[in-house]
Amino acid sequence: MVLFLTELIKTLDYEDRDWRSNTVLLWDNAGYHEAEEVLTLLEEQRAPVMFLGPYSYHMAPCEMVFAALKVQQL
Repeated sequence: MVLFLTELIKTLDYEDRDWRSNTVLLWDNAGYHEAEEVLTLLEEQRAPVMFLGPYSYHMAPCEMVFAALKVQQL
């Protein structure tokens, strides 16, 4: 997760140095989102994060897409 976040932040910084003023990362209660290493990186990089409450899938519309993909037969 740390490697992914590091690369994501590098890419966002490259594309728009001001991304922190118009972007919020939505975080759910996944264990890897709450890991000390991840939280430290987010704090160091001043990444704006909003933690969702338990079972708050309705607050993240992309969760509805993921739900549809899970039930769709391939």
